Amino acid sequence: MRDIDYAFAVATIRSREPYLLTYSFMEQLIDAPDYAAAKRILSDKGLNEFEKTDDVSEALSDYIPDTWSFLKEIAPDKNAIDFLVVKNDFHNLKAVIKGIISGNFSDKVLIKPCIIDTNEMYESVKNKSFDSLPKWISDTAAYAYELLTSTMDGQLFDMMIDKASLAKMIEFSKKSNSNFAIAITDTFVSLTNIKIALRLSESNKSDSVYDYAFCECDGIDVNLLKKASQKGKDEVVSYIEGTNYAKFSEYINKSYALFEKKCDNAILEMADSAKLISFGIEPLVAYYFAKEAECKTLKIIMNGKHIGLSKDEINERVRELYV
Repeated sequence: MRDIDYAFAVATIRSREPYLLTYSFMEQLIDAPDYAAAKRILSDKGLNEFEKTDDVSEALSDYIPDTWSFLKEIAPDKNAIDFLVVKNDFHNLKAVIKGIISGNFSDKVLIKPCIIDTNEMYESVKNKSFDSLPKWISDTAAYAYELLTSTMDGQLFDMMIDKASLAKMIEFSKKSNSNFAIAITDTFVSLTNIKIALRLSESNKSDSVYDYAFCECDGIDVNLLKKASQKGKDEVVSYIEGTNYAKFSEYINKSYALFEKKCDNAILEMADSAKLISFGIEPLVAYYFAKEAECKTLKIIMNGKHIGLSKDEINERVRELYV
């Protein structure tokens, strides 16, 4: 696929970018005196879903799936952007296996957009017909099912699937033949590895857990990160200070919430560079991340308003936006 083949798609994206929510609009929401007032502001903007429910997640349930449908419609290579959502399929796999084994499955925990139809995922796991799933996930599904039923170790199970999810994101990004897609995915995986290392560093886990935890990537030496994590949080921070992610060490020392916020902002800053690109997959990828950032920010603000957080408390949690 040539970059020029994306000309129509990029032009369509550019026509929609002016309608992305701005930080000044988000500030208006934050300044609203209460949840009801914030809902009215959203309704005036055309976001009428909050008129139907006070459940923030339900009100925004179609926000990203609608974005995905739009991108799939305009993308000349429909599979090139699958790396953006493949992690949702692995989340769904976890949820389905756990739900079926425990007997408490609920489709409310499944995430869209995804590549595999959720009913297909459920039926395949229920019937243990893992080969009916696409090859890129079928082996993981079979192994994960066996791992959970034989060990009943939920954390080991989660880490095994999460690692497979990250590896598949990297693999799919490389199939896009876009250096931008590869770089932004590797950054996401690198930062996720660091998050995992920090969580493990403050717990007493067996070596088997560490073996399942980290996904190979270019941005981080996972073997060194693993060893640092086994020694404690300070060792993880010390290792990070010698990598391209050194700037994040200061946020870790302040608060984990601030670190996670800065991780999200770093991905969006990379997406921001796509504004300068006229042809290629980059603007489509950036638009998806922009809409994800919008959705996450709306959830933070509206949930905060709903439970009565102060403006300062909400501001501490709000991420940057694409515009």
